[in-house]
Amino acid sequence: MRSKIKNQKLASLQGRSGSKIKSIKGFSAIVVLVVMVVIILSLVAVIVLKGGNLQQKAIPSPTVAQDPQVKSLETLSNSDEVGAIDKDTNNTNLDNIDTGLDVVNKQVSGL
Repeated sequence: MRSKIKNQKLASLQGRSGSKIKSIKGFSAIVVLVVMVVIILSLVAVIVLKGGNLQQKAIPSPTVAQDPQVKSLETLSNSDEVGAIDKDTNNTNLDNIDTGLDVVNKQVSGL
């Protein structure tokens, strides 16, 4: 009889400690899950507040030295009248349009 009582007490103690271990494991899992959620939310908040502008910033175009001949070509009238177009074509000097072309050809042939 005594051994039966001892076995019952031992079984009840083992059952209790087993449930405590299970509850501790479950509690640990919940704590770890909560910590992970807090970390993820913190990262999202930092990204939204600091780096919220995900659009690429415009890169400024390099400045190009203006050629006087190009500048003169850009000074055309905005009119679509035949007389204005005729005047623009007569005033446009295309004799020196290929100035500097030899330099470009040398650079291209070097590639």
